Amino acid sequence: MSAVEELVRRTLAMYAHRHDSRDAEGYASLFAVDGSFVSARAQHRGRGAIKEFITDLYRSQPANRQTKHLCGNSVIEVDGETASAVTDFVAYERLGDGAWQVHTIGQYQDRLVLEDGEWRFAERRVVTGAGAH
Repeated sequence: MSAVEELVRRTLAMYAHRHDSRDAEGYASLFAVDGSFVSARAQHRGRGAIKEFITDLYRSQPANRQTKHLCGNSVIEVDGETASAVTDFVAYERLGDGAWQVHTIGQYQDRLVLEDGEWRFAERRVVTGAGAH
């Protein structure tokens, strides 16, 4: 694995860590200034819009909700200052001290760019259900 692939892999991993810790500021900082987050429900473009979306999402959930995103099987392709990655994931959740349960199984389909010396998401597309091959 090249050093550049390792830096891209770090961005992929930081997404799960920041999301699971409900760090809206850190989560949004993983996206390029004009990056986008795309899911079956909505698309949010621009770091500010992404931060607003994730802040509102956290606020709408029970305060004792916990998540854990486990990612694996990343296929990363680097081309200069751009990269693509496809990563399978499973997201678990629990309320308080309750049992962990599978919440979502899917795939992240990413385009990344090198911006200000950091690999950031130009687009993170979350695909669940039949579309997550």
